[in-house]
Amino acid sequence: MTAPKILIIDDDESVRLTVANMLNDQGYLISMAADGEAGLAQIRGSSPDAVFCDLVMPGMDGFEVLRQVRADAATAGLPFTLLISVDDRDYLRRGMRPGADEYLSKPVRREELIASVQRALNKLARAGGPAAARDAAAPGATYAMLAEKARAAAAMGAVDPTLRFVIGSDAMLKLETQAEPEIKIRGYKTLSRLNQGGMSLVYLADDLTNQRQVVLKMLKARRNEDERILRRFFQQANLLSSINHEHVVHVFDQGFGDGMAYIAMEYLSGGSLRGVMDQGLSQRQALSLLSQAASGLAEIHRRGIVHRDIKPSNMVLRSQGVLVLTDFGIARHLDQSDGNTVRGEILGTPHYMSPEQAQGEEIGTGADIYSLGAIFYEMLTGQRLYPGETVIEILSQQTIAPIPRLGADLAIFQPLIDGMLAKQPDERFANADAVLEEVDRVWTQQAMQKHLESSSGESDNR
Repeated sequence: MTAPKILIIDDDESVRLTVANMLNDQGYLISMAADGEAGLAQIRGSSPDAVFCDLVMPGMDGFEVLRQVRADAATAGLPFTLLISVDDRDYLRRGMRPGADEYLSKPVRREELIASVQRALNKLARAGGPAAARDAAAPGATYAMLAEKARAAAAMGAVDPTLRFVIGSDAMLKLETQAEPEIKIRGYKTLSRLNQGGMSLVYLADDLTNQRQVVLKMLKARRNEDERILRRFFQQANLLSSINHEHVVHVFDQGFGDGMAYIAMEYLSGGSLRGVMDQGLSQRQALSLLSQAASGLAEIHRRGIVHRDIKPSNMVLRSQGVLVLTDFGIARHLDQSDGNTVRGEILGTPHYMSPEQAQGEEIGTGADIYSLGAIFYEMLTGQRLYPGETVIEILSQQTIAPIPRLGADLAIFQPLIDGMLAKQPDERFANADAVLEEVDRVWTQQAMQKHLESSSGESDNR
């Protein structure tokens, strides 16, 4: 049984290795290319099952690779995902025209990457693609055996346990050393790396002054250089520094250390909402999580802040199960221009993007409410609001498709869904407080129904 072959094309070696490491325990055969020309050659020569390609590269960029892939009958149906940084999103529409299946924002998150790979392989399997795609659920035996041997050897001290498994283009297992950079920021001691992207590092660290664990997010940009990138990076700290709310992440500190910009924020150990949703939720749990998220939105909206990227992976739980809004990297204040966003730029995540976002129009707090509605629909039904194979298909549905009707068992929630998912912003709930009022009404109605059913049952037994 052959393992699926995934090709990663990126001119940044750290990104290539990071993406490969995120997939190294999934059983895929990973090959890598450092530029568009080399990537296209591998596509034509080794027939990968899915491609993840950086958008901005010297020479042949991701657009041109995608255009040539789609123009060749032999590769036209190949699942192709663009890797795109926040600052590149104004190029997104160009990526839709040649037919990108979807895009992933950098820094790439492991759970989103794995889900994207699976969607790509499912698409290929439905199209009758290579057997590797149909066998996606069963990793290659050769890889599994070699990887297990390497892990066992590491546990016994035979090899350095920081080594990561990477499959080369020749499909032979090799070990790549990923050295942990020594990070020195006064007042903090880094403990372990949580994530890495092309431009950023995220560490769990001890705040030595306040005796608490924090998340340090560090940007590979220098003071007096890369001003636009630094402005965007510090924006979330500036927006949140004065907020102390139960359902909004706490930002403690920002500055420069070890030659890098950093933000110190609350460490949330309960995992993301995505992980909770994947396990399945009861109606009451979904309603409770909606209430918590809406409470956080109400607070930031009162401060004039629009999040602009509300999605399950940006909602994280504390150890006590309290839901918290995080990742305000593309948020902005309603009274100010962030200096980076232009009209026509598409910001957000397609499955949770409001119609006005999908069309690159000016957005307000209603966009966050729409995104929350899409998440609530998914919590209730276990299905995406508008499924689709490509970014453009999903965004088109966000703009024109009717609001789905819930089944009889969920009909009590239809007013909530309708009020959050109206296509026109002025037809949605006026604000997040209005969402909370409707949540309270539904909660009370459910309680009354349960009481009546209980009372009726007692009467029947008399």
